[in-house]
Amino acid sequence: MIKVAALDVYGTILAVDDETSSYPPRAGLEDFLDSCEKKGIIAVTSSDADIIEMREELKSVFSYNPLRRLSIDRFKKHFRLEGAKDFSEVYGFYDIIPSELLVIGDSPKDANAIIHGCKFIQCPMYTRGIDDSWNFKLIPLENY
Repeated sequence: MIKVAALDVYGTILAVDDETSSYPPRAGLEDFLDSCEKKGIIAVTSSDADIIEMREELKSVFSYNPLRRLSIDRFKKHFRLEGAKDFSEVYGFYDIIPSELLVIGDSPKDANAIIHGCKFIQCPMYTRGIDDSWNFKLIPLENY
């Protein structure tokens, strides 16, 4: 059973090539966060980016999309996982076993979650220039 969901930010939540923070967050994010809240799953971010800058960019993008029910406060914590992304920092912080952590990301660094025994969903890299049909809303949390 999943207790924590760790979402990568750039390329997963936000378009990796959006230098002006004007492109909307990936579709279905608010529905996914609603589902997490209903199921008692803690949502966090797990990025290799600077946490302060990343939080400011999330706030900025969320403020441009007020109808989407998104707020930085919907994420309980922000983890900076540099290099190969060692997810033991996340599951250790919450004192859970690795299989109770679901990681969602777009890169091989995010896929390192599998090595740690975590559950992992790989999404395609989110960029401004593609027709992105991948949607957070389609993640069946009950299957994890």
